[in-house]
Amino acid sequence: MHHDCALKNAAGFNVVAGKMVKLLSRKLLNSESMLNNDFLQELSERLARLVPAAEELRADARTKIEQTLKQALSDLDVLTTEEFEAQSRALQRAEQRVEELETLVKDLEGRLTELESRL
Repeated sequence: MHHDCALKNAAGFNVVAGKMVKLLSRKLLNSESMLNNDFLQELSERLARLVPAAEELRADARTKIEQTLKQALSDLDVLTTEEFEAQSRALQRAEQRVEELETLVKDLEGRLTELESRL
């Protein structure tokens, strides 16, 4: 009976956690829509402590809460700091390659102009 009650509380808590994420995200996300994973873990741990479940259910509740938070954040199209940094590095590599190709095109255009002037 206590186990069923704890599971019911944990399931209902997923709904509350999703709503809390939407509310908190408006205030806690910076202008670039980045979120620190440490914040996500701390928030899910705090929410898991609120669930009045037995100790063996606490880990399950924490996992479910964290999954719910991650899903809610992905629905909001939010990047974690790590994802943002990875995308930033990829963009820097792409920009560098574009600069290299622009230099190559200018060099080839110069050679073409030189060959055309000889004809």
